[in-house]
Parts: sequence; C-alpha cells; structure tokens
Amino acid sequence: MPLPTFPTLRFADINDGELGALAAWLRDSLATVQGEQARRAAVRDQVLRACLWQMTAAGPDDPRWTPQPWDAARIAAGPNVGRQGFIVRRCPDGCEQVDGQPRWELYIAGGGPVWTCLAREHLRPVAAVRRDDGMGRARCTYDCLCCMGDPRRHLTTAGTPAKTVRSPRMAYDSQVSGEITIDPPLPWAEIRDSGYLPGSAWLNNKTVKLRVVTDEVDTEHGLLLRQQAVGIVPVTEDSYNAHSLVADVQQLIDQFGGGRTFAGRLNGCGDDAGDLWRLEVRDGRAVEVQARIVWPDGSEGV
Repeated sequence: MPLPTFPTLRFADINDGELGALAAWLRDSLATVQGEQARRAAVRDQVLRACLWQMTAAGPDDPRWTPQPWDAARIAAGPNVGRQGFIVRRCPDGCEQVDGQPRWELYIAGGGPVWTCLAREHLRPVAAVRRDDGMGRARCTYDCLCCMGDPRRHLTTAGTPAKTVRSPRMAYDSQVSGEITIDPPLPWAEIRDSGYLPGSAWLNNKTVKLRVVTDEVDTEHGLLLRQQAVGIVPVTEDSYNAHSLVADVQQLIDQFGGGRTFAGRLNGCGDDAGDLWRLEVRDGRAVEVQARIVWPDGSEGV
C-alpha cells in the first residue's frame, strides 16, 4: 500500500500553509501505515485459524471410542471441519439405511446449530472436563467445552462397542407439565427480545416459554392493553426433548431474577419406566429432583 505523496515544501522560507500540508501528510501516512498493519494482522489471523483447523482435523482418532450423549467431539471432514461441540444422540434408524452404519447428531459449542447424520469416521473425540454436579446439562454460550462430557469415559478395546448410555434428557422425549410462577410479573419491555415468548421459544430451540397474560390498564389516555409474563411453562403440551430444561430455566432466572420470586415446579415423565422427575427453584438455582419409587415392602426401584 503506497504512502501519500510528500508535499512540495520550501524549507528556506516555509509558511503556515506548507506546515499544514506537512501535518496532513504525516496524518495520512500514519493512517495508511495503521491500515496496512491491520490488513496484515487480519491475514495472519486467517492463516492461523486455517492452520489450526487443519491441525485439528488431522488430530489422532481413538478407535475405542463410540460416541455417547454429551461426549465432546469435533468434525474431522467436510466443509465444517474443525467445528466442535457435544454429541446429542444417535440418529434414528432412517439415517442408517444408506449403508447400515450409525450416524450421530452434534450440537456445535457456542449456541449451535445441530449437525446431523455424522458418520463415526467423520468424528473425533475431544478431551473435556465434566462438571461434578452432572453430565454437563448447562448449555452455555462459550466454546470451552467445560460443561460437556469427557469421551474418555466411553473407551473400550478396539472393535468392542461401548455400552450405550441413555441420558433421560438427551436420548428421548419427555412429557413436561406444571408452571413456575414469577412474582412480580415481567413487563413487556424486558421480555420482548428474550427469545422465550410463546410464538418464538420453539423456533429458538428452547424447552420452556414464558406464559404471557394480557389485561386492560385504565390510564389518563384511556384503556391500554398491558402484556406481562407471569410464569414459566413447558414449550409445548406434547412430548419433546427436554435435554436443556434446567439450563433454560436457569437462564431466565439469571436474566430476570433480580428482586423476583420463582415458585412452583415443572413435572417430567420420560419414556422409560420410573423416569419421573421435577424441576424446582431453590435459592435462585434451577434444580432437577429425581423421584424415588418405594414398594410396600420397603424395596426401591422399578
């Protein structure tokens, strides 16, 4: 990138106009140099990212690993090579009818999207740190993988399939009911762009939505309609995959919980016998509580 043309100066008898032209040249030259430095830094960053993606894609595989829900993994082939996230589940049987080989769904770290029909040879395990309080159900917006499962827990000897681990909130659908009330209600100005409104929560891949009520308010300008969110309810009355239910409720508490009380609970029932659970709010935290089945003789279990 060429520098600006140096102005014509008479150094023996320089005047204010020529000094101004010199100052303008110095200013323009500085801007040109800074622009070139920024361009080179951008190119260097692009090259570095491309190299890192190629290094990641060429990283070692572990033939002992069979993908399981919550395992951290990355894509090692195709246009999305290098993208990483966690295994959602094994694809339904329809994906396997092409060549008889299983496929998996991968939720990309940092907020999605979900890539489907990924063959095992196109996936690589990624070492991750699993939180002590669960299998990583907190779906955050960071790409550190700290809340995802460690695939090293699912290694077997080569050629021996790993035992399938079913996560109640990931592997299949649940029927969710109930409501968590919000007091005082949330005004429209706070919730209109939240992503949890009844008309947009499902499209935003949320597992809950805000229950919004409309009432009339008598003002000096006449009767006005007011909309407020008074509770948190399941995103649908039908069965659905509620794998991020705790995380979604916690996000609402963190975003709107200041000075408000959250009461009540959400009740869940999975497909497996005895899979009963509740979601409650305790001390500002969304907590999942598993049911205990006790028979008259004192024994427990299904």
